[in-house]
Order: sequence, then structure tokens, then C-alpha cells
Amino acid sequence: MGERWLARSRSSRVLLALSACLLLAVVSCQESDPIAPGVLPPIPPLSAAPQRIVSLAPSVTETLFALGLGDRVVGVTSYCDHPPEAKALPQVGDFVQHDIERILALKPDLVILGMGPGDVLETYRRLQDVSLASLVVRFDSLRDVFEAIDRIGRVTQRESEANALAESLNRQIARVESLVAGRPRPRVLYVYENIDFSLVVAGPDHYTSELIERAGGDNVAADAAVRYPRQSIEWVLDRDPEVIISTTLHQDAPRDPTAATRELWGTWSGLTAVRTGRVHAQELVRPGPRLGEGLRAMAALLHPEIAESLR
Repeated sequence: MGERWLARSRSSRVLLALSACLLLAVVSCQESDPIAPGVLPPIPPLSAAPQRIVSLAPSVTETLFALGLGDRVVGVTSYCDHPPEAKALPQVGDFVQHDIERILALKPDLVILGMGPGDVLETYRRLQDVSLASLVVRFDSLRDVFEAIDRIGRVTQRESEANALAESLNRQIARVESLVAGRPRPRVLYVYENIDFSLVVAGPDHYTSELIERAGGDNVAADAAVRYPRQSIEWVLDRDPEVIISTTLHQDAPRDPTAATRELWGTWSGLTAVRTGRVHAQELVRPGPRLGEGLRAMAALLHPEIAESLR
């Protein structure tokens, strides 16, 4: 079962998206780009609240619905699967590509792009060429998440709702931090992709690594040079994590993802996480309104003794 799941993961778009992040980092350094490194384009000035919005990132879609704007979302990507209502909306692309003609056919008065993989920059340029109001946000760090919620709230004239959402997330994060304070911090390996144990893992300067820290753990790849380092099994054996968390994609995952993940890692019985049964599968924690929920789930894996308190 683990081998079949591993084979399916070869075609996963998530790996393509993560790899594209590295390409994007190079592209965004060009002086001619409308998005300079570390700087987002300004919020477009709108004379009225937008009524027809296209979202080009799952986290953007979730934020719009959380702000009570679900009825104004007219287009999404193929990965916008939450809330369930989003799956019924017209799709105009995925993580990697966006169909400009389909976007324009929906007659939006605002398009919101999530900075990341694929042709986000080219999409932004083309939307600017046709004078279509566009907002760019990013979700790389926890700070970015809160800035994105603020920017989306301002451009949609839902500032109070955005502030309430941010306050709620801050309370949820603070509660988890208080519950794990003073507890032993396990060494954690967070795996995005596993192809023949050539692993794409969570590196530094990223919200996943920050969540590990807030959940009371230490990321074993925190000293990597990039956010999504590719590591070998030899590297894992050397770091010997106490907890291994592997993300799942529900369209690819087997019926019991954790059992499949443990079967896959069972070969490496010398690893502390394998020997102690602390290998887990977890749905990818998406940055946005459900961040607190994902943090609580992660903290429960790192500190099962307080799992009930984290509910």
C-alpha cells in the first residue's frame, strides 16, 4: 500500500509547486518585475467594494469565505477545495498555470493572486495590461498570513471582519503556546514529498517551520539554506528526528494515510521516530483561516499527553 501511494506521489502537483518556488525566487529578482523582492504591489484603489472576485490561491479563497465574501467569489483554482462551496465554482487554473481568457470571461472587478509558484508574476503583468484590478498577497510566514488577511480585508472593505479573524487566530496560537510551554521539545521532520526517500522537507523561514516551533517542537531542517530543501535518507538518519510528520493530499492519500506512512518508513527501524511509533500523516496545514486548527493538530502530535486539552 505504501509503495502504491509513493508511486502516485510522483505525479503530485505539490512537488511541482514547491520546485517552482525556487524558480520564482530567481525570476522575482529581475529589476523589470512589477514585484520586487520583499515588496508587494500596492493595494489597488477601488471606488467601491468588489462584487465579482477571482481567487488564484486556496488560502485566498478560504480567507474570502471567512470574511463573508463567498457569494462574491466567481472563480477559483482547481486546488480551492475548502469550504465545500468553493469546489462548485468555475476553475481558472491551478498552482502553476492560470487561464487569462477564462478569468476575463468571468468579468471580475478584482483578482487576488497568491505569491508563490507558477506564473503568478506573468498573470499579474497580463492583468495589469488590461487594467484589471489585482491584489497580490503571500503566505510564506505567519507574519505574511496576517498581512494577507489585512490586505484582503482592506481591498474588499471588510476591515472589521479581517481584524476579528486575525484576533481569533492570535488567540488560538497563544493558547497552544501556553499549553506546550515548558514541555520537552521533540525534534521534528516535516515531509512534503517522499520519492524513493529523496525528501522535500520543511526548511527555515516558512510558516510550517514556525508552526513546529509554536507547537512545541524543533524543526530538524531549520538550518537548511532554502525553505524547501531536498534531503536524503542519510541526512534523516544523521538528524534522527523524534517525530516524523508527512503531509497528505486527500485526492492521492490511501484510506489510512498514517498506516501507509508508517509502513513506508518501517524500513528505517533505527530512526527514533520509527522505533517509538511517532510517524504520522497530516493533511497539509494551509496558511489562512484554518491555521489555528492545523496548529492544534500538530501540537497534539508533538505532545499527545495534552491532546484532549488542545481540542
